[in-house]
Amino acid sequence: MSNNWPKEWISVVLSRFDRLLELSVTQNTSLTSTIDNHKACLINISQSKCLAVIRGLTSSLKKLSNIRIYGERQEYNLYNAQVVVLDLLGKCIAVKDLTLAGDSVLMRLLLCEVCQFLHQSTPDNPALSQLQSSASHVLYRISRNNFTVVFARISSRLQELTLSNDELADLSDLFLIQHIYLDLERISKILEDVAKCFKLLRRPFQNALLSILDKALCDWLSSFPLDVEEQRKMNATLSFNAEMLFHMVDNFSEGIKKKSVPYWPLQTSLLILCPFKYFNIFQELLKQMANNPDEVKNTKLFKLILLKRFIHLELLPHIKKSLSNPTSRHLHECCITAIIRLFKAATSISPPSEGEDGSLQKIVRELLPLVQNVVDPTSRENGSKFAKVCCRDLLIDCFICSYRLEPTKHNLAKFCASSVSSILHKMVWMNALLCISSQVCSCIMFLDFAAEEPCLFFYPAQPTHPWWPCMDGMLVYGPDVRKIFYDCSAKTQTLYQTSPNKVIFTPTLREKMNVSLKRSQDDSPSCKDLLHVILQLVHQNPSFILHNMGGSPQQIHQNLSEFFNTLVSLIDLKNTPNIPCSLASLEALVRLNEPQCVVGWNPEYMMVTYWEISSNVILTICEKVLTQQMMMSPDMLSHAIKWLNKMLAYRIEFLVQNHDKPGVNNKADVVKRAQLKTELVLLEQLWNSNPEIVLIALNCFHCLNEENEIKWSLNEFTMARLFPDNHEVYHHLSSCDVCEDGIQIKVAKKLRLVNKFT
Repeated sequence: MSNNWPKEWISVVLSRFDRLLELSVTQNTSLTSTIDNHKACLINISQSKCLAVIRGLTSSLKKLSNIRIYGERQEYNLYNAQVVVLDLLGKCIAVKDLTLAGDSVLMRLLLCEVCQFLHQSTPDNPALSQLQSSASHVLYRISRNNFTVVFARISSRLQELTLSNDELADLSDLFLIQHIYLDLERISKILEDVAKCFKLLRRPFQNALLSILDKALCDWLSSFPLDVEEQRKMNATLSFNAEMLFHMVDNFSEGIKKKSVPYWPLQTSLLILCPFKYFNIFQELLKQMANNPDEVKNTKLFKLILLKRFIHLELLPHIKKSLSNPTSRHLHECCITAIIRLFKAATSISPPSEGEDGSLQKIVRELLPLVQNVVDPTSRENGSKFAKVCCRDLLIDCFICSYRLEPTKHNLAKFCASSVSSILHKMVWMNALLCISSQVCSCIMFLDFAAEEPCLFFYPAQPTHPWWPCMDGMLVYGPDVRKIFYDCSAKTQTLYQTSPNKVIFTPTLREKMNVSLKRSQDDSPSCKDLLHVILQLVHQNPSFILHNMGGSPQQIHQNLSEFFNTLVSLIDLKNTPNIPCSLASLEALVRLNEPQCVVGWNPEYMMVTYWEISSNVILTICEKVLTQQMMMSPDMLSHAIKWLNKMLAYRIEFLVQNHDKPGVNNKADVVKRAQLKTELVLLEQLWNSNPEIVLIALNCFHCLNEENEIKWSLNEFTMARLFPDNHEVYHHLSSCDVCEDGIQIKVAKKLRLVNKFT
């Protein structure tokens, strides 16, 4: 039927959506549920009328930009509304491959609107960062199916810069390279275009362009391991363009040794793009040179051979020498970055079979111990000094590559798990475990429940290589991670209790005068940052954190109770600075209570352990909601009620899956008290001014009603017993018509039908 929808009807839906967005910006009222309904409707329409929806949403972005706003609250609402439209655009573009000839005009208009969000600066503004992340997602979708539109904009800007004498010319369009979808063919096209214009650009433009290319190739190498393996088949065009640009970069800094250092990582990426069977071809070339040297020297193959020899005889030895004896922090980081690029390429290439030894594997075996010394400060006297100056992301990538190249050696893991390791090394280890567990390629992908630091470069997950080791080799470190978790949670809670909500740092006069001495609270990781990553790891891989809880069932039960109590203690619903940690803890609790995870809690005493611990968790959270409700923000209250709804839904799944096991109908005292507190919380929320929260509360009553009926059916004497007293309340409220209009009047009518209250 969607094919028969008239354009006028689609226009009405889009105009109502625009009106809702305008109200959400100018008025401080929650319209999330209504906006979500319109989003679902527009996504459904886009299945057949994709272009009409995209054209309307492009117009919506223009209208939002023209809205007058007053105050920080409306500015925040505007950013959120723009994020809603951009996310919806990303989903609509992904519905179909837009390859029609007429799409290019529409995509150009949309590209102009999206680019204005990418070019904004984000000085410590999470809302703007989220806006840029959503815009990057849309640009990625556009470039996936309409690459020529985006490439034309980049290429035209390059041509303009070749004629420009203004050192402050606009370079924003060049940064689009970092946000678009890249494959081998597109990389080759970009490198070819850059190589044509490179020598005509002014030196500041060349520096900026090389930096942009370096970031784009680094993200591609980290996110598309299958493309790296595919490049082993020798794409001649790409190899030629990469080697030509490599030579230009080398000549760009020729004669100035210090200026060549920053481009080592980029040169390494270009080296990876032009793989070569070094020895066999070189031997054949030597034989040809003996017969006709002049003819061979003029061939393209000979130039490639000489360039390859230069790479291996000059670049890598320079890197190895500088890594062993670094003279500056910048030099050291460039060396590590270049070597990590080689390691990533090595992990993306299938290991050589027995008796075969690839040249890349030889290089890796030489460099891996040198880089591991940087991570493990106990391996050399001044190792801790090198670890401090190295970028945290590089250390994470080093750990991941080391594990994938040598999964049986756990030297780095043993050091990070020890008590002598710093918070930095523990942070590196947790982030690396998170990446290994999710089998992503590098440290650029993280879960972020609070959306405080969204990823600016969106890359969907690509299938990984079958030879990458899974998390099983790290399961033995589950107790060590729990120990770190307990230590961090204790320190974090002590910090919250003894310090104000916001500590204002005042630099000293000496630090004001000397920029190099300036301190920053964000420079080094804190216990709070480490705790947040551990919570992400719990959400990603619960079996890892629950591994080896104890020997006997009683000990497992006790250790599980301690772990869940620590998780619950981290939840603070009233203080704004604690919201990210609280949300991450709530999500971790939900993940651990999934039926498939509960099976691994305590297999021998599963029923007793589950009902006692899960009921105690629900009881404690409900008490927090009841006591802190007046100080909670509306968003935090909504999160808490949604969390309760998920927990009750998982209990129903657990009952259905384990209905035939003894002890499934547990009647412990903590179960009854948890049910009572749940009723109190939900009954209060029935009169909340936010209709969305009321709907969630009614859904919770539906879950309670279903749980009561399942438990009643499991009783051996069902026919001789009546339902519990609270069943009547649950039944009437669960049958309430869920509609936002006059919902509380309907709730009141249902409650009047109840003959007996609990």
